[in-house]
Amino acid sequence: MTKFKELFENLDPFKDTDKKEFYTRGNVGSSKYTINVKDGKKTHPDGSEFFGIEIFKNKKKYEARIKELINQGYKER
Repeated sequence: MTKFKELFENLDPFKDTDKKEFYTRGNVGSSKYTINVKDGKKTHPDGSEFFGIEIFKNKKKYEARIKELINQGYKER
């Protein structure tokens, strides 16, 4: 019974909610480049994590924003 309890204690869905992270996607709808960013502070009313979206048409601005996020301590997902 103890191993069972230990196993499920490690599956806490809100364990890493304060992590700063982002992920990228290309060609979403009519947008060319998108970055989804989680700052670790904003949440939805139900408590789930909130990802903001940034849309870019220019590849240089897109890549500059990724470098900026990494310098600010964000991790790519």
